[in-house]
Amino acid sequence: MIIEQLDARVRLPLVDIALSALRALTDAQYRQFKQNITELVEADRTIALFEWSLQRILLHDLDAKRFNVTHPEQLGEALEFSRKIIAALERCPKRLAPCHNDLIAANFLQGEDRLYLLDWEYAGMGDPFVDLGNCAVNFCMDEAGCLTLMESYLGREPSQVEMAQLHLLRVLSDLREAMWSYVQVGISTLDIDFHAYGIKHLDRFLDNAKSDSLKTWLGAVGG
Repeated sequence: MIIEQLDARVRLPLVDIALSALRALTDAQYRQFKQNITELVEADRTIALFEWSLQRILLHDLDAKRFNVTHPEQLGEALEFSRKIIAALERCPKRLAPCHNDLIAANFLQGEDRLYLLDWEYAGMGDPFVDLGNCAVNFCMDEAGCLTLMESYLGREPSQVEMAQLHLLRVLSDLREAMWSYVQVGISTLDIDFHAYGIKHLDRFLDNAKSDSLKTWLGAVGG
């Protein structure tokens, strides 16, 4: 059975079932697994939302475990919320566009008459709402800022569903950032408290995931 034939609600739980076996791989087997995952995701030169979730959240979790990083206890609860968000977003209409995939403030450079976007390491064809969500959370945009961002991108007033997609991916972006930080705890040589950085993003994700707004956004996209 191909992945598109599976109900969106059971895709990530199936990944959970495989986690214990994946954590038992030897170093050589794990390197090969990561290479296979990357090649499969990039084979069609596009990155769908499920593929993005699988590649970022799954591999960040496995990478951290291999470097003996202890995840905070609230991560399990966070992953449960992420499954609901991803399953709901899978029901939304799909579109593809060139994406930067790392829209943090440090990657924007203001020139004399234009704005430059730097560091295209993670760029590829993908869901533009993932990029927009990352941008919104990294610039701490409020409701008005998110609306302005969507109006500027779309060139029109966004629909309720489109705004809900943005907000759900804005929330989910914090979990991705937290998972990335736990990998850095194990591998980085920089003098940065990545554990505290990860907790900040994880706590913000959980605060948003438990809000009434999340229920509204999930309902708007049919979740």
